Amino acid sequence: MLSNKFKDAIQLGTHRDESGETTRALGYDAEGKSKIIIFGSGELTGVLYDGKSPEHFYGCLIQQFMKLF
Repeated sequence: MLSNKFKDAIQLGTHRDESGETTRALGYDAEGKSKIIIFGSGELTGVLYDGKSPEHFYGCLIQQFMKLF
């Protein structure tokens, strides 16, 4: 759904992490539900989207984009 909504605006990728190894390596809790972590271009740290509201998603995007300027 996100890739359809934001097609041509942002690049999206997916990673299946059934063991939780990658999630832990990034510093996030590997337990529980799926994670959406938003990284800015060239950034090594991301912002965890909680999945609760579109406003929070847009806030996460803005937070990453502001690092570019």
